[in-house]
Amino acid sequence: MQILSQYLHTQMHNLAISLPLIFLHRVVSASAEEKKGCEPCVSRDSPSWLLACAAVAGVVLTLVIFFPGSVSGAVKPPAHPRPLQPASGITPKTNAAIAFSVQDVQNYVLTHEFASGEIVPGYTIKIISIKLMKRQQADEQGHELGAYSTTKWVYVVTLEGPFYTTYVKSPVNSSQTVPQGYEVFDAHTGDTLEWGIP
Repeated sequence: MQILSQYLHTQMHNLAISLPLIFLHRVVSASAEEKKGCEPCVSRDSPSWLLACAAVAGVVLTLVIFFPGSVSGAVKPPAHPRPLQPASGITPKTNAAIAFSVQDVQNYVLTHEFASGEIVPGYTIKIISIKLMKRQQADEQGHELGAYSTTKWVYVVTLEGPFYTTYVKSPVNSSQTVPQGYEVFDAHTGDTLEWGIP
């Protein structure tokens, strides 16, 4: 769905640029023809002229209504973005409900790139906290794990960077780095369920 939305956004943007140029070209051509004494190919009273004006107005209106972010440049990123590329996750050690330890979580986090992007050169990842809790407790703290109904326990990890926002769709002119982030792991499967940035 996101790919289709991006495709439509690109096509509408291209159309919004090309239609006014075509329209302008026809107007200039018509003016040149009139000066030469030839019959203009598009007169200001012709249906083509009106149709071109209506098309340009329609495209601009469509962009404003359906793609406000592309007009204003204010696209807000989701509060709790899901992974944008497959994450390998933590390898479980047992088949228990909690299949690996806090130490395993720490080792994984310190040896894998944070989901938003690499850490800024000159810095090292610092773990602020690793909390083991029930999925419902994590939801109560603002995480969005309702879709993972089979998950019983999760590790919520808060990290300090700064990190690049390579894989985050950010507003125009926003910072390219963030100071902190978090990751949520299924304590049984080791899968990354959610990650986010402030």
